[in-house]
Amino acid sequence: MSAVADRTNASTELGPAAHPAWAPACIEAFELGTRSFAVDGASAELALVGGRLELIGPAQLFEPGDLAYRDTTALSELVGCLRDAGRALALHRVPSSSPTIAALRERLPVVQRDAGACPVIHIDGDPEAALSSRRRSDLRRAQRRADAHGAVSVEVHVPGVEDVDELLDAAFAIEAQSWKGAAGTALLHDERRARFYRLLGRSLAAAGELRIAFLSIGDRPAAMQIAVERDGALWLLKIGYDERLAAASPGQLLMLATLRWAYEHDLQRYEFLGASAPWTQTWTHDERPCSAVFAYPLNHRGAVAFARDARRHLSGRAER
Repeated sequence: MSAVADRTNASTELGPAAHPAWAPACIEAFELGTRSFAVDGASAELALVGGRLELIGPAQLFEPGDLAYRDTTALSELVGCLRDAGRALALHRVPSSSPTIAALRERLPVVQRDAGACPVIHIDGDPEAALSSRRRSDLRRAQRRADAHGAVSVEVHVPGVEDVDELLDAAFAIEAQSWKGAAGTALLHDERRARFYRLLGRSLAAAGELRIAFLSIGDRPAAMQIAVERDGALWLLKIGYDERLAAASPGQLLMLATLRWAYEHDLQRYEFLGASAPWTQTWTHDERPCSAVFAYPLNHRGAVAFARDARRHLSGRAER
C-alpha cells in the first residue's frame, strides 16, 4: 500500500500490514495486477482480480488490512475515487472498528460479514502470572517432557539483511516438519508465499523490525517463529514446530519464551494476527474482530459481482 504522510488509521491493529514494504512484496510475490488511487492524505493500491478491486494482503495471506489515510476527510475522498472507478470492491479482512466500513456505506451498497478475530495478549505485568493455573501447569509438564529429550534453548534473532535468507531457510525447514509439510501447505512447498516472506523479511530487517526465534531441544531445532516488532507489539507472522517432538509441545514453549521476551523488552502487546482458534484461547480471550466487506457500484459490473458473490456465499454455507 502506498505510504501516506502521518498515517493515523488503525496502525496498532494492522502492525506489519501497515509497513510500506507489505503491499509491494505481495504484488511481486503473487504477480498481482494493480490499480492505484490517491488523494491528498489518503491512498490505496488494490489488486485487480476477476474484474473487481481487492485489498492486497488479506486475500493472499488472510492477514488484516485497510486503506491508508491520514484522517476521515481524506478517507471519504478516497472512497469517492473508488466509487467512481465503477468496480466492485473486496476488503477481505479489515478491522471491524475501522472507519473505512462506514465511509464505504455512505457511498456504496455494502455487504459485511464476519472474518474471524485476531487474538491479542495485553502485557500489563508478568505475562506468565496472567495465565490460568491450569495453563501454567500444562506448560510445566511440557517443559519436563522437553527436558527429558535434552537441554532446551531459545534464541531470538534481530537479523540484518545479510542474515535473513539463511534464518528463513532454517525456519521454513522446521515448519515443513509439521502437519503442514505432509499436507503440502508448508512454505517450502509454496513458492509464492515463501517469496513474499523473503521479500518482506529483507525490508523488515533493513528497518530493524524483523524477529526470528528458534527453540531447540538438545541439538535439534524444534520450533520457530517469524515475527515483527512494531507499534509497541510483537506480531506473529508464521509459527511452526517439528511434529516428531509434539509430545514436548515445543511450539507452546517457544510461545511462552517469546512472550517473556516481549515483556522484558517493554512491549505492550503480543499479537497473533491469524484467526482465533481453540489453541489461541488457552493463551488469551482478548480478540480484535475483523470483517469481510464487499462494496458494489450501482452499475452492470456491480450487479454481476453481487450475484456472483451471493452464489459463492450460499454455496459455501450449503457445504458447511
